Amino acid sequence: MGIHACIGAQFANMQLNIALQKLVLILKKYKEITPPTFDGIYTRGATKYNLERV
Repeated sequence: MGIHACIGAQFANMQLNIALQKLVLILKKYKEITPPTFDGIYTRGATKYNLERV
């Protein structure tokens, strides 16, 4: 094994960066109505977001 670098890692990182920049622009058009709903014992994160377009 040893130290190695994936050829596609930089490309995937660039794709993620572009996608997140676009997502932030979209989410700026919404506001939170109520706090998110969290559910589940073995899962993390919100299960429901209550948003409205501003």
